[in-house]
Amino acid sequence: MRLAHRAAIITAGLIGAFALATAWTASAGTARVAGGGIRVTAIIHVGGKPFDVAVDPLTSNVYVANNATKRVAVISGRTNAVTATVRVRGYPAGIAVDPQTNRIYVGCNLSNKVSVLSGRTDKVIATIRAGQQPGAVAVNPRTNLVYVVNNLSNTVSVISGRTNKVTATIPVGDFPYAVAVNPRANLIYVVNISAETMSVIRGRTNKVIATVPVGQAPDGVTVNPRTGLVYVVNDASKTVSVIRGRTDKVIATVSLHRHSVGIAVNTLTNVVYVTNYASNTLSVINGGTSTLTAIIRRMGSFPHAVAVNPATGAIYIANLTGHSVSVLTSPG
Repeated sequence: MRLAHRAAIITAGLIGAFALATAWTASAGTARVAGGGIRVTAIIHVGGKPFDVAVDPLTSNVYVANNATKRVAVISGRTNAVTATVRVRGYPAGIAVDPQTNRIYVGCNLSNKVSVLSGRTDKVIATIRAGQQPGAVAVNPRTNLVYVVNNLSNTVSVISGRTNKVTATIPVGDFPYAVAVNPRANLIYVVNISAETMSVIRGRTNKVIATVPVGQAPDGVTVNPRTGLVYVVNDASKTVSVIRGRTDKVIATVSLHRHSVGIAVNTLTNVVYVTNYASNTLSVINGGTSTLTAIIRRMGSFPHAVAVNPATGAIYIANLTGHSVSVLTSPG
């Protein structure tokens, strides 16, 4: 997405005062699938401008950052019903779960804060000051460290999950927008939209050890720890860059032919999912061959973020202007 377009969407989300809709689920049998056997099984209405989504594979709970309402919606993955809404400090723009501690971390832009939620009580248990306009969040469950990109500071804040304190601030590229962690290698990947690069951070030293050129306007990143491959969505290029984590080299480029933003990988099946916001579709990529294998059509309005539960295979799509989450299932 172009920066001006993205800024307009974010601003609209921040200014709008939307009432939370009553949660309901509905069958979406009219969705057409171009291969893959993936289908939409439910649509859950969650509130104003769901900007990001995360899932806890141990509890099957899904957490949705509703940017316009300053709330996080909690969805039961077993019933596809909203079970709680939690008010946070600011406009949530990024969310991540630590399944080992059952804590949820929410990057709240404008307030420059990160809210910490208890998954057991659905309550805010800490608020942490980060950099300017914190957004995307990623967690390393092995080290109990949290990584938050600060869009306007051009930095990443490192937070101790044990103390809820910022332990380091790492300079990265211009306008860092998304972040992913490889827990096995203890490496952190940050895509920088304006710099059109990906910064690679070593978790042990909190130092940038490589800067990888990618496509135009990179705005999403995910990693499969089992293969060591990193996937970067390039919005303006309409591509996904595939990077080998061992060498920090781009080894393939997958053409999407669509403007895209969100990306996630099922670490068990090695299937990559990409949300295409302009066409309201979801692209499916075979991680083993780096080829586009399917396009799921008729998603919700402006599919912005995606998360996968590898334990169940369920896929969750946050539809920004649809104020909803689409739930998809796959036979594999």
